[in-house]
Amino acid sequence: MASLKWTLCLLYFKVILTETKHWSINVPSSIKGLNGSCVVIPCSFDFPDSKNDLKFTGMWKDGSDQLIYHSVKSKIMQTYWNRTELLGNLAHKNCSLKIDPLKDSDGGPFHFRVEIDKLDKFSYKDNKVSILMISEPDPISLSIKGQVRKDRSTSAVCFVTHSCPTSPPVFTWSHAGSQKVQHTPG
Repeated sequence: MASLKWTLCLLYFKVILTETKHWSINVPSSIKGLNGSCVVIPCSFDFPDSKNDLKFTGMWKDGSDQLIYHSVKSKIMQTYWNRTELLGNLAHKNCSLKIDPLKDSDGGPFHFRVEIDKLDKFSYKDNKVSILMISEPDPISLSIKGQVRKDRSTSAVCFVTHSCPTSPPVFTWSHAGSQKVQHTPG
């Protein structure tokens, strides 16, 4: 009877450990990018072990497993030299990648790989990201609150989508010779 209890106890712990060992990633399957601008691929990942003081090496690969980002520049395909940058902090499970400037040939698909020193490594090959290239930016959306009347204040809001949060567009408002430059992140 005691051996049955130990067997059940070990089985219980094995099930618990199996359930907590999970490699996961959160990336979009596709993202729009403006040719000549930059694009940031948002990325966060998780892994089964939660030990502190781990040393991470993160890399991004293309569809043929060639490196487009690595912390050691000589390992990267030459066409991506000085164009890719890991924006995220791997210790905080952020694997976001910036490609700047974006070229027509950068459509992907791409996937992330993490190597955790003295622990494990994993390629998220089932979670690929493609970049949908656009040659012109999306149109600007402008909305004016209320009716425009002479000698009255009017509020106007301008909105634009863009793929490069590190270099947002700058708007210049001008009227009758005066200019006002304003940027509100959002």
